Amino acid sequence: KNDPMRIKVLSSISEAYILVGGSTFLVTFGSVLTDMLQYIFTQLQTKAHASALRIIELAISHSPREGCSILKNTIQQLLPVVVSELIPVLNETKAMSRANEIVLVQYLSLFARIRLQTPDIYSFFFTKPVPPNATVDMNKVFMLGLLRFFQKAGSGINGLWRQKRFALCLCQFLAEGNKSLLSKSSNLVHIFVDAMENVSSSEFYLSPLSRQDSEGMSREATERARLLTSDIVHQLDLAQQIKSALEACAQVVGVNVWQVFESSVQPALVRRLREHIL
Repeated sequence: KNDPMRIKVLSSISEAYILVGGSTFLVTFGSVLTDMLQYIFTQLQTKAHASALRIIELAISHSPREGCSILKNTIQQLLPVVVSELIPVLNETKAMSRANEIVLVQYLSLFARIRLQTPDIYSFFFTKPVPPNATVDMNKVFMLGLLRFFQKAGSGINGLWRQKRFALCLCQFLAEGNKSLLSKSSNLVHIFVDAMENVSSSEFYLSPLSRQDSEGMSREATERARLLTSDIVHQLDLAQQIKSALEACAQVVGVNVWQVFESSVQPALVRRLREHIL
């Protein structure tokens, strides 16, 4: 039934089992979990999809390869949905409700996690044509989605984590010399600067969980905190990743293209960027 409270309870139970049982739970009960997710995505309203996406991201965060393998079919079925939602928004031909916006940000967050944790699995998902958008460059749509929704990534500490995850993914696209990204130079540099400033203001919340901190916490709460603080997004230094991406991009695209990229960004913004990476 389309009962928000029931979905919330089911999601909480599923998340608890994933946190405590890990890959053993996923392997043993993967089919049950997949059936539940399938029901939510196909039978319930968009608002309920947020709960399902949290379950998928938690499973992949806890067990990157096992999670992707077990949930492969579910993830593949989500791709055409994401594309059909993203393209009209990127083309500015469709307005989006706040509820749909929140869910779309979670889709992007999920795919960003897959790209950062398991690049080979990301390539499998995003290089394979997906009907009915077989001619669409999935990689490009995803990248433009990160740019478009960076500022919508959420509020509070979870929003800051998502913003850093988005920025780290954009670093990878930049390092490849992606021309579509280079054409969005000012937007990209704004994102890098904002993300670095946000990260520097929240370092306390990203510090590893100590043994003393975990005393008195339930096993589920301890595992959730450990998982959050050991997340790959916190293991990578954003400023260093941005610096390396800029250097790699300059090598890939050549001097002329690189000079055009630099000159298209406001000098004041470039100075702010350099303050963080030098």
